Amino acid sequence: MGLIQKFKKLLSDTEEVKELTQRYLMEGIFTVTQIDDAIHVAIATTNYLNILVSWNRQHLVRIKSKIKVNSVNLSMGYYPLEIVTPEEL
Repeated sequence: MGLIQKFKKLLSDTEEVKELTQRYLMEGIFTVTQIDDAIHVAIATTNYLNILVSWNRQHLVRIKSKIKVNSVNLSMGYYPLEIVTPEEL
């Protein structure tokens, strides 16, 4: 089994991901132009990953974004997601 096949579920387009993405947009965490970032976080969250590693300091790896993302995640019954840069690992 190839690496992509092992993570196919993480790449799937589910209603859960769509709903959470929309919630991030409604809460103003991400703008429509940042929808890829919102989807990225929603996929990590709905698949119950503990950590999301990103170089995107402008939108993702910011304390304000982390707090707001986790506020939404907790309100919707998901676990908190730690968003970090590679250097922080």
